[in-house]
Amino acid sequence: MRVYSEDSIQYWLNYLVEEIKNDVESKNGKCKLQLSFTGNLIFLRGYSNISNYEPQDTINQFIDSHPKVLEILGKGVRNSLIYLSEIKDESINLCHTYFYNEDKRPIINPVHSEPKIIYTSDIPFGYSIDFKIPIYYGEFIAKDLLKFTRAQQVHIDFKGEEDLNIQVNSIYDKKDLESCVLDIYDFNFESFKDKLIDYDFIKEITQPYSDKPWLSESMLKEYIIF
Repeated sequence: MRVYSEDSIQYWLNYLVEEIKNDVESKNGKCKLQLSFTGNLIFLRGYSNISNYEPQDTINQFIDSHPKVLEILGKGVRNSLIYLSEIKDESINLCHTYFYNEDKRPIINPVHSEPKIIYTSDIPFGYSIDFKIPIYYGEFIAKDLLKFTRAQQVHIDFKGEEDLNIQVNSIYDKKDLESCVLDIYDFNFESFKDKLIDYDFIKEITQPYSDKPWLSESMLKEYIIF
């Protein structure tokens, strides 16, 4: 997970889109949202199963509760353009790249140094919990897999059953490594959901290195390849 200061645009975009997601879920909805900011306009796009969802009240309440956001984003944050489609595919797949981060958590979204014209919220902020699960399950795997392989990054693609593809620069044979991972992890997303269900994901923004229930267990000692 990337860490941002309270003085950064990205911090407040992630915070705001997560609050909009909370509002969708309070209406018994699901969503996959992305929030972009151009300097004078907020652009919310993505998918929701709530028809004609209108986030402006949530945006205004957020600004009232966090006046610092006006210092960072300016008055343009009150101007919004909404483009949401209906969720048609609720399948849950794991397909993400994770980057080594010394003794801390793996990084899901790498830092890009080039100047930005448009700022966009990071995945998985704005995602309902069912869509967050595979991303955090991947982090659960990557935390130990990166240590075991001593690689700088790993791409994990799991589509169900035993359809697993791991891309990593390692001394270990690719098939042996994939077989090892399948032996260690059950990829039971529904069971893993229990680790996330009561977690306040706003802490992913405000306290990114605090204890995370999905990272409390290490499987590193189970990695054995001959």
